[in-house]
Amino acid sequence: MHGIKAKGNPQDDGMANFIFNELLKKLKIQTSEEEEKAWQKSHPLLVKNKVDPKIPRKKLLKLLYEAKYYEDFRSLNLFIDSQLNKIRDDLLDDYEKTLENKA
Repeated sequence: MHGIKAKGNPQDDGMANFIFNELLKKLKIQTSEEEEKAWQKSHPLLVKNKVDPKIPRKKLLKLLYEAKYYEDFRSLNLFIDSQLNKIRDDLLDDYEKTLENKA
């Protein structure tokens, strides 16, 4: 590359992409494609059941309710509320530990 990049020059674009990819490798930063492949490798059952890592939370809660918790809760809404309370409790515990470490 020569200081000023010629507009639309494919050689410059190719070189810029190459340099960018090498920099990502050196910094050990995964591209979104690499992250998705790693996720798929670590979650084979979810991939087999066509669950994407970008699944909306509400849909995931519905799937979990239908698969496991339908007998424990009278409705999906009660299950969702219980999960939100569990998350809030975990967040409160985490915040308390953070405050203890700062004191």
